[in-house]
Amino acid sequence: MSTRRRGQVLLTTVNEGTMVPFVSQQLGNLELAMAMAKRGNLPGAEALVGQQFERLFAAGQYKEAAEVAAESPQVRALRRCAAFGDDAHVG
Repeated sequence: MSTRRRGQVLLTTVNEGTMVPFVSQQLGNLELAMAMAKRGNLPGAEALVGQQFERLFAAGQYKEAAEVAAESPQVRALRRCAAFGDDAHVG
């Protein structure tokens, strides 16, 4: 909310559900999209975080995959934990 010099009150809103997809798809800045989603707990990053997790996990970078899951409130912990539980290489 802001006030103009003439005393007019302006109210602007942002569609939080479209911010992260816009930054990642239209601007092509995945790093910024991930940072915004994590910092602001914004919706729309689930697919990005999931892709990053899957890529790291498939590459055997289990610690990094766990960090991605831990740092991302959008990620569903049970799905990620199940992936670790199913992999015999962890331990």
